[in-house]
Amino acid sequence: MASPIAHACLGVISLATITPLKCWTRKQSVFWWIMLFAILGCLPDIDYIFGLALTGNMKTFHFKETHSLLFASILALILSTIWQRHGHQKVWFMGLSAFIAIASHVLSDWFTGPSFGLHPSWGINAFWPLTSSPIQMPVTIFPGIKFKNFSGIFDFVNLKTVMVEFVIFIPISAWLVWWRLRQPGSLLHMNESKQTTYTKSDQ
Repeated sequence: MASPIAHACLGVISLATITPLKCWTRKQSVFWWIMLFAILGCLPDIDYIFGLALTGNMKTFHFKETHSLLFASILALILSTIWQRHGHQKVWFMGLSAFIAIASHVLSDWFTGPSFGLHPSWGINAFWPLTSSPIQMPVTIFPGIKFKNFSGIFDFVNLKTVMVEFVIFIPISAWLVWWRLRQPGSLLHMNESKQTTYTKSDQ
C-alpha cells in the first residue's frame, strides 16, 4: 500500500478540486472538511483493524473488500444520506466528492507494488464482489510499505518511502487548498475583499 501520507493527501486533493463552495466559506468548517476527507482517503485501510481484532494478523483482510469500488460507493451513499438529513445542498456533489476521496485510495493501492517501475503491481480486489481474486496493474507507481509485524512499519526503507510521499503530496495538497480558499466566495477571498473595502473606506 501507499502510506497514510499519500492517502490522506489524495483525500484532501479530492476535497479541494471537487466540493462545492459551501465547504470553503467558514474557517472552522474548512478545518473539519479537510479532516474528514483526509480520513476518507485513509478509510479503506480499516481492514487492518478488522484483521488484527479478528485474527491477530493485520494483513488478513488487506486489499480485499474495503479496497473495492463497491465499498467506496456504499460509504459515499451513506454520507450523502447523512448530509441530506442535515440540510446540506448539492448532496450528490458531496457524495461524488466522498466517493472520489475513498476511490483515490483504491486507485493508488491498485498501482502499488514492490518498487516503482514497469512491472506488475501487487493487485487489489477492486471489483469485489464481481471478482474474488486480486487484479494487478501492469506498472507500479507507488512503492509499497512492506512489513511483517507492527514494528516493521518503521523500517528505514518504509520511512524513506513516507518521506518521498511527504515531499510530493503535502505541497500539492496544501497549494490546492490555498488555491480553493482564494476562489471567489471562499474564505480567503472574502477576507481580502473585506480588507480592501476597509482600506478604501479609511482613505
